[in-house]
Amino acid sequence: MLPKVDYHNHTPLCGHAVGEPAEYVEQALKKGLSEIGFADHAPLVAHEDARYTMGYSQLPLYHEMIRRVQNQYKNLTIKLALEADFIPGFEKKTQAILRAFPYDYVIGSVHFIDRWAFDDPDEKIK
Repeated sequence: MLPKVDYHNHTPLCGHAVGEPAEYVEQALKKGLSEIGFADHAPLVAHEDARYTMGYSQLPLYHEMIRRVQNQYKNLTIKLALEADFIPGFEKKTQAILRAFPYDYVIGSVHFIDRWAFDDPDEKIK
């Protein structure tokens, strides 16, 4: 049987999640997960919009939030990660952010076409 894991969780720093990391960990334990991962949206190098991502200056706070639950909950594997958008022309800047810290994993994503956030319900095609 495969282990029960959830590697796609966000904190309020990403602008569209609610609940503190400890609340997610408690739910993971209740559901019998063996691992949980936090993958907040990496700072967007093309633009910073608090609805979609944390700012670069918030990365140390994000790391501390996850380290705190890792130290508090030793009976669950808790991974620290980022979800990084592919934005053409900004690959090197994104790569620099991802290489600045030894993350457990990175989720690659596409949420923008040019500067249009196509999966945002507030962004309508006119």
